[in-house]
Amino acid sequence: MKFNFILMVILCQFQVYATTYYVSTTGRNSAPGSREDPWASIQFAIEQVVPGDTIALLAGIYSERISFTQSGTIFNPIVLWSPPEEHAIINGDGHFEQDALIEIIDQSFITIRGLTLTDHTTQGAQGILVEGNCLGISIIANDISQINFGSGDPVDSDLDNAQPIIVYGSNGSAPVSSLTIKSNKIHDCLTGFSEGIAVNGNVDGFSIENNEVDNISNIGIDAIGGEQTSSINDQARNGRIVDNDVKNCISPYASAAGIYVDGGAMIIIERNLVTGCQYGIEVGCENPGTASNITVRNNFLYNNADAAIAVGGYDYPHTGRVTNSIIRNNTALENDVNPGGVGGITGQLTITATDNLDVINNIFYQNSGSLLMLSVNSGSTGLNLNYNLYFSSGPSAFDYEGTIFNSLTGYVSKTMQDFNSIFADPQLQISSQGVSFHLGNPNSPAINAGDPHTSIAEGELDGYHDDDRINNDIIDIGADEYGGILLVRYLKPFKATLIDDFVELTWETADEVDNSSFIVQRSIDLQVWDSVVELEAQGQPTFYQWQDAVPVSGKFYYRLRQVDLDGMVSISPVRSIEKRVTKLAIFPNPVRSSFRIEGEIEYLYKVVLRNTSGQVLKTWTECDSGDNFDVYGISPGIYVITLQSMNTIQNIKLAINYWNT
Repeated sequence: MKFNFILMVILCQFQVYATTYYVSTTGRNSAPGSREDPWASIQFAIEQVVPGDTIALLAGIYSERISFTQSGTIFNPIVLWSPPEEHAIINGDGHFEQDALIEIIDQSFITIRGLTLTDHTTQGAQGILVEGNCLGISIIANDISQINFGSGDPVDSDLDNAQPIIVYGSNGSAPVSSLTIKSNKIHDCLTGFSEGIAVNGNVDGFSIENNEVDNISNIGIDAIGGEQTSSINDQARNGRIVDNDVKNCISPYASAAGIYVDGGAMIIIERNLVTGCQYGIEVGCENPGTASNITVRNNFLYNNADAAIAVGGYDYPHTGRVTNSIIRNNTALENDVNPGGVGGITGQLTITATDNLDVINNIFYQNSGSLLMLSVNSGSTGLNLNYNLYFSSGPSAFDYEGTIFNSLTGYVSKTMQDFNSIFADPQLQISSQGVSFHLGNPNSPAINAGDPHTSIAEGELDGYHDDDRINNDIIDIGADEYGGILLVRYLKPFKATLIDDFVELTWETADEVDNSSFIVQRSIDLQVWDSVVELEAQGQPTFYQWQDAVPVSGKFYYRLRQVDLDGMVSISPVRSIEKRVTKLAIFPNPVRSSFRIEGEIEYLYKVVLRNTSGQVLKTWTECDSGDNFDVYGISPGIYVITLQSMNTIQNIKLAINYWNT
């Protein structure tokens, strides 16, 4: 009884009564900060709030710089956002010493959501800056534009830089971790020698997901290592770059990739659409060292000026190398369309200095621009190209270590690469817009023609999210797994994304013929389906979006009913969303000397014990189910255990020795 009372008192210390404060351009800082009587300054609000509080910006244009001066906590982050019914704009117009419109330096557990940042032109301009020892930062659903180094000036110096979203892991001993950059729109920025979204240096555990990046004057998305951002651990790693739409990233001085890994490690690049850039996706290493364990899979690459995919150290030994990586199941259509441009003739695929690189199950299709299908420079070891599909309706060529072959057969016979690859029309589904990545014929030579020994991730879907990655036991070549002819042709499939307390539901059509409507349905048990909304079909290529509130925790299922004018119905694959409650438990809890983690446990690369002030007391790495975690010698009290996987963070309160001995 005494123990229960003591424990209750201590746990009550962690109950934070969160408050929402409001800011308005017509407010006053002497006000209480309510919606009816808001504050006037965002920075003033930040300096007043405590962990768990939310700052809501009402409609208006705010011309101020924002710097976070305190952290939230694991269970109670600080949130800065603009409600959906408002339209708060942070404008860079004005003269300030701070380069960034919003900066987070050595602070943790902060969420930036739903803001518009624009009109910031200066050398070194930044939209959102995250730097130093930062944990649990989320940048979600913001619109960032016109972050420029100058007013249309030509790029003539590597000092010409602007960065819409930049994350610097500059603390060698404390990485930026559990970082989320999700559902943002980054567009119309003159970035000079910098990128639209970049993570650089000691960044360990990040997700760049579902962003739209458009019209950037250099690289779209970049994960960087080796630039001496951090004295040690100078490498962005353990990250995911998935479901992004990247287009029109063009540099005047070099081939800019839509998505680039430069010296990073253990990064998955998956289900992205990259169009109208120079390189589509590039994996390289500009500085001495390696980019390693990079996976590029299930991506769509279309109409890029240079190669769809470029891999390797482009100027080794002056640059580094790419090692232990895989390029598989991507569909590249009509790339290297400007062989006279900045990048020259690169082919659909270009490979330079690599070690142990697999290139399998990809479609490389071109009818215009360069006739070169691939370009492999000398200097790679352990290179494996196989089970790919190449096609051109006209002449084609293969450049392997300086020798040009005018046919796949001649290239294979001399190099013994691509031994099981084919040269054939993949028979992509025809679209009125001229672009479709779907396999459009049950007799397509790409179906069941991939490497039969391909190893896929658990639960992996194809690039459209509409089929399992493997049907009929053998994987198809390309990003699309054949699942039949589509009544409505989708450029982007139906997708459900959890953003705080609502689910964003999106899909984009490439063709709509005799289509009546789309109905979004929701279920909690896969048995009873409730219609959430019905949207009228537009009869032309259209991007559709709807937000569904999720008031409680649990698992929800969504599907899309597509209804034709004649009443015929097709139903999308089911998407699941889980608003999580902690599924892991610590046993025993309270604990005397050691505990175990039980429940639905995945591999944990780090388990951290912190006190209530956030101080790290103990760290365990590379942990598995069944491990014992020793806390002997830690003083009695309430602590927080942080469980970190590659992309998630879970926190559990732990009581040590709270009973009479």
